[in-house]
Amino acid sequence: MFQKSNYFYFDYLTGLPNRQYLYDKFSDKIKDFVIVFLDIDNFKYINDTFGFKFGDKFLMMFSNRLSKVTEHHGKLFIYNGDKFILLLPNSDTNTINKTIKLILKELQGVFEVEDHEVVVSVSSGVYIPENNEKIDDVVRKTVIAMYEAKRNGKGQFQYYNEELDKQIKRKSIIASELAKAVKNQEFYIFYQPIFNIKEKNMVEVEALMRWRNDKLGEVSPAEFIPIAEETGLINKLGYWIIQNVCKQIKTWNKLGLNFKVAINISPKQLHEKSFVKKLKKLIAKENINFSQLRVKFK
Repeated sequence: MFQKSNYFYFDYLTGLPNRQYLYDKFSDKIKDFVIVFLDIDNFKYINDTFGFKFGDKFLMMFSNRLSKVTEHHGKLFIYNGDKFILLLPNSDTNTINKTIKLILKELQGVFEVEDHEVVVSVSSGVYIPENNEKIDDVVRKTVIAMYEAKRNGKGQFQYYNEELDKQIKRKSIIASELAKAVKNQEFYIFYQPIFNIKEKNMVEVEALMRWRNDKLGEVSPAEFIPIAEETGLINKLGYWIIQNVCKQIKTWNKLGLNFKVAINISPKQLHEKSFVKKLKKLIAKENINFSQLRVKFK
């Protein structure tokens, strides 16, 4: 019969101590360490391209290299799948930075798995716990920092700071409010004229989507568009602006103003198979000329 520790505390694939081991054995000692959360960049791509069996082989090779690289630096745990946690002895910032840079450098490069070469980089989030912090909160902060490292270009590390937490909370509020914004008619369109300087005439009008929310105030497209893409709401917003621009073109046509209007649509909307069909339907519904609408993907 297996002892509990043989399967409950260790990962079957890599043999590394797991998250449960970390939580059970180090919860009371977590303040004595620097917590480093390590995540393999683009691991999903490896699984999607070569399959899960290949992904498992790669993970075994990677964890072996990671174990060798970190064995003289700290205590290593597998957190979940392609995610690992390293506990480093608490030290001065310069020493910590040098250690993490060295580890990331050693992990970056080519892994030869079967007949394939897999190029790897690792992103990392770092946090130095304060007294009496729960291990769940500590790990959460390293995860937040790790995702910031990925946003900044991957293959690097990022320390947690409170500003990152504020950004996460704001993002969560935006996502929640965004889901209700179309129904509540919170969006409006700003029409910006585009001029030909040489000929000194207006060539078209650009339709720019804007959002004013009671709770958040004016929210920049640079902020809400990426969140709409992440949450799957971007198609809904895309069709909203197309529909309303077509209505506006129809109104202008009645007034004898034959403007061409450019609208920006997320490239993600192109992935929808029925996009062109729906676009034609919206244009036909308002009985406007297709040439009056210029769709830009960006």
